[in-house]
Amino acid sequence: MYEYIEENVERFKKQTQTAFNNFRLRLLKFDELNVMQVKTETESLFTKLKRQSDRFYTGLLNHLAESMGFEEGKYDLDELLETYSGTLLYSFATEMERKRERLFETMVAIDDISDPEILAQQKKNIRNWNTQVEEFGVDIERNIFLSELRDPGIRKVQWMTAEDERVCSDCSDLNGIVFDIDNVPRRPHIGCRCWLKGVSDDG
Repeated sequence: MYEYIEENVERFKKQTQTAFNNFRLRLLKFDELNVMQVKTETESLFTKLKRQSDRFYTGLLNHLAESMGFEEGKYDLDELLETYSGTLLYSFATEMERKRERLFETMVAIDDISDPEILAQQKKNIRNWNTQVEEFGVDIERNIFLSELRDPGIRKVQWMTAEDERVCSDCSDLNGIVFDIDNVPRRPHIGCRCWLKGVSDDG
């Protein structure tokens, strides 16, 4: 699992970095910021971020359709992103709105856009956005995997860790346990690399 995410997430992160850098550069062009300018630029930034994340997820869905053998378009991206994440404890769309509003409020409140503290805050914003997109990608893949197992009647899955030195104790405790497909535990933490394997009734 997660091959597409692992192969494409670094490129996505570079796109995020570029989008935030351009946002800051556009604001630096103004001699004095006003509320409407900040609002317009913040909305433009998140429109760009959403477009980039949609492309990332569309590529993921196409990859899963090919690898799992279901028809493209079977799963609606907007519906998938409305699903509550048991790991992040929010839905994608709701948290995106919160992030946009928090950034807008921060930029309105500052006196000097060139303040080094703003660069530190930008790094945090970039990291948080990338985490949101990557973790929802993992959730999407897991949920689709379980859905595709249900179709042919598979009722159980086995929890599998990455089986290396980075595996945490929470994940290690789950390794090898077989769960009913409708009662699979949520991923214990952000960055969890555990995956699931279908288990047939005869073993």
